[in-house]
Amino acid sequence: MRNQSVCVGTETTELPSGVYQLKLPFPKNPMGAGSSLGYVLAYLVEIEGGFALIDTGWNDKVTLDSLVKQLGDLGIGFTDIRYVLVTHHHLDHLGLAGEIRKRSGGKLAMHSLELPGTIKDFYTSLSVAPSDWFSDWLWRQGMGEADLKALPSAQSGMDKFLPPTPVDIVINGSETFRDGLADLEAVWTPGHSPGHVCIYDWKRKILFAGDHVLPRITPHIALQPHVGGNPLGDYIDSLTKMEKMDVCLVLPAHEQAFTDLSGRIAELLEHHHVRLNEVISTLESGHKLAYEVCADVTWGSGAWAKISPWDRQMSLFETLAHLEHLQSQGKVESFEEKGRTYYRLK
Repeated sequence: MRNQSVCVGTETTELPSGVYQLKLPFPKNPMGAGSSLGYVLAYLVEIEGGFALIDTGWNDKVTLDSLVKQLGDLGIGFTDIRYVLVTHHHLDHLGLAGEIRKRSGGKLAMHSLELPGTIKDFYTSLSVAPSDWFSDWLWRQGMGEADLKALPSAQSGMDKFLPPTPVDIVINGSETFRDGLADLEAVWTPGHSPGHVCIYDWKRKILFAGDHVLPRITPHIALQPHVGGNPLGDYIDSLTKMEKMDVCLVLPAHEQAFTDLSGRIAELLEHHHVRLNEVISTLESGHKLAYEVCADVTWGSGAWAKISPWDRQMSLFETLAHLEHLQSQGKVESFEEKGRTYYRLK
């Protein structure tokens, strides 16, 4: 097979021998919201006796047909896939894992915090959309009735994209998949999701970054009711630990490849530093609901009044992650009043 070329900024570069990129489309409006990225980038890495597949795409016929065609174009069959390595549980990464595992006989590996049973339970609970408990949770954060009523189509039916999927190898971090052709390490990088992992190829100095580090957009770091903890703190720690990794090429799951990992990490850390200060500034005028804080900070998607209810919900999750991190630093505190959660400077 010929070496494959991919975009790196405005240039193209040839991938090392034995590494192939698969561009897997999203189904149209799978959650009632526009899919602005349009596709997920999965990767094949040649190992002894076959390949490791990193991420799988949506559980959708269009995505599966595209995968079948791209594998065929490379002269690779499903039975050549020995491992399916899923970076995290989001539906564009995990969705087809069960089907690929069934067709290939390969072993599915995921982090222990991402196992499909627990995740499916959460999506199923939203399938009558949005469920009463989830609406109540959003209301407590300050979301208004108009936006709540506009959310059902954005939530319902997500569980159908995640069929039951047995996991063969449970990852907890630092596991290696090593043979004569490849030396792959699962690097635990919580933040975008609790059990997100990147896959590092020691021989080729390639980082398969999943959604942890993207070249242009900022990965979604969210505090949601099924996540908890301090996801932004986890993300900042994960980025900091990766700053000095010996990486020649970063292959993310969206957008395009890039080379300056440490430079991009510095940009992401600065973005969150600025956002944390912006959140603090919004609270200087007094206590607020998280949804009110959202309205007062700057969003790349435009003015708050023009943002769709779906994007407002995503913005709320991100704002809550920043508020929780500020609470962990002792700069902000929360309190309950009339059934809603308010935040104020400490």
